[in-house]
Amino acid sequence: METKSYTISFFGLDPQYYTNAKIGDIWNIEAIKVYQETGISIQGRYMKDILLVQILENLTAALFF
Repeated sequence: METKSYTISFFGLDPQYYTNAKIGDIWNIEAIKVYQETGISIQGRYMKDILLVQILENLTAALFF
């Protein structure tokens, strides 16, 4: 059996709109499409991190979800 691993990162998503449930729904829809087209089951892990970046020009900080 052969396995492959990929990492996908998204930055700048609005956490008010892209909730855990919304991201799960999007993943499920696309995973079903891939399975129907290829017979390959796609699994994923969702990890939520917050990246803090200092913006020096105007001395504020930006949050990326």
